[in-house]
Amino acid sequence: MRFIGGAFWNKDLEYTEEHFHHRVRWYGISADQSGDDWASKTSMTPYVATSGDNTWGTVDTTDIAKLFGTDDTLETGDLSGDFNEILITANTSNTIYRCRIIWATGEQTISDAITANQYSEFMFFRAPGDSVRKILTIPTPIISIDAKIWLQIWNATNDATISFFVGVHGYNFA
Repeated sequence: MRFIGGAFWNKDLEYTEEHFHHRVRWYGISADQSGDDWASKTSMTPYVATSGDNTWGTVDTTDIAKLFGTDDTLETGDLSGDFNEILITANTSNTIYRCRIIWATGEQTISDAITANQYSEFMFFRAPGDSVRKILTIPTPIISIDAKIWLQIWNATNDATISFFVGVHGYNFA
């Protein structure tokens, strides 16, 4: 804590306060994911991720949900974000899902990012007939907007899916 201009100022306290009192923008899948523009603020179509057979969905296939590519942007001036809110709208299996958000920077591939431990995991369970849908807050670090971001899932059932939207809180620092 420092004394500046007649008042105490604490950068960590400022970050914490801003972190809990912020704006969120919600994203769905873009219509064309062939390039590096994977997210859309106006899309009402959820992303979909698919599991392997009691393992992670296969890397570099449609099993992995492409969340943000290098051509996606947040709000004007945002250089990074917490990609830490998710609304799961549907799931096909009534067993536990293990999920991870993966981020890669520069020339890294998704496999490079996994090897470098650039991911954050969370667990999800809801019976398919359960009509309750809640926004989940998941732990992620602040991720640069020039990163590529994916979601990969694991389930005991082969080809189990989850459909979801992602909420992002942007920052004007990298």
